[in-house]
Amino acid sequence: MPPRTSKTRPRSRASIGPWMLSVEEQLLATLRSLRRKHTNLLGIGIGRRQCNGKTVSEVVVRLVVRTKPKVKGRLPKGQPPLPGFVPVWTNVLGQRIGLMMPTDIEQAEKFLPCWFEVGKARATSLAYWNDASGARHIGAITCAHSLPAAGKTVEVALRTGIIKATVVVRADLRKDGLDAGLVKIACDPKELFNAGPQALPIAGANDLLKCMGDDDDDALQSPVRFWTGPKEETSIADIAGVAFYAEHPIQTQGGTVAFRNVVEAQHAGGCFEQGQSGSAWALYDDSSPRSIIAIQSHMNPSGTRALGTHMGTALDWLKAARPDLQSLTPFWTLNELPVS
Repeated sequence: MPPRTSKTRPRSRASIGPWMLSVEEQLLATLRSLRRKHTNLLGIGIGRRQCNGKTVSEVVVRLVVRTKPKVKGRLPKGQPPLPGFVPVWTNVLGQRIGLMMPTDIEQAEKFLPCWFEVGKARATSLAYWNDASGARHIGAITCAHSLPAAGKTVEVALRTGIIKATVVVRADLRKDGLDAGLVKIACDPKELFNAGPQALPIAGANDLLKCMGDDDDDALQSPVRFWTGPKEETSIADIAGVAFYAEHPIQTQGGTVAFRNVVEAQHAGGCFEQGQSGSAWALYDDSSPRSIIAIQSHMNPSGTRALGTHMGTALDWLKAARPDLQSLTPFWTLNELPVS
């Protein structure tokens, strides 16, 4: 059992036990601890085990390494074996308990940005915010890698044609660890396309980790769908959300960078392709969408695996990037936009 603590004595962050941290914080703490001995370790997440190139139902802590060892559990010469189990604290039936979760070592794979022309693809989310004077602005949240620097313009498709939109802010994957940006669209809201078929909330990371909680619904094995295309109709494909990474390595021209709070999805038919970057992934229950989980960002060369920035993380970063974005609110259909 966790030790009892005083209810009145303030504690520093360093004194907080692992049972009080979120799953993401626990994963990052485990990653930092393991990296002291295992320099080959690049990332960590929770998801389904990979076996001979296939995904099986067992949920494990996934350790991403630069070079996968030929002998299970062993890293290159001079480094000790990676642990077969790591502790993770979670809620089960309302109680906080510690689990020893098995690990699965995976070889880091090459992932490339899914480039697209903004004028030919639907943004992942529409959004509105109010500036200091109370004036409302409308824009779109999408992948940063498809956007130029802040202050530059990009083309955005409207019902009446293509206009120039201004980039408000964009993340730097190397510095910020995520792939998200915001553009401001100066237009009549009626000219906008819907960003999705219906209003949906944004899912937190815990929604992707229900397999560790007290719910029989395993979100990591639920169908996921994405929407893309500039037209009113939606292009929907079923994909499988299989993992959530606190950190995942991405190769760039400047070397390997840590992509944080990343959702992985897979599709055997290789449905991930150029033109679908920036589209939203929705978590489904049966045939009904439940929540938005990520912005599609990178894919492997075969198009069978893709990584997406967790939508909630992207929204939090955008709000913190500029004081005038504190009221930034995403929406998916025009009937969600408040009357100004």
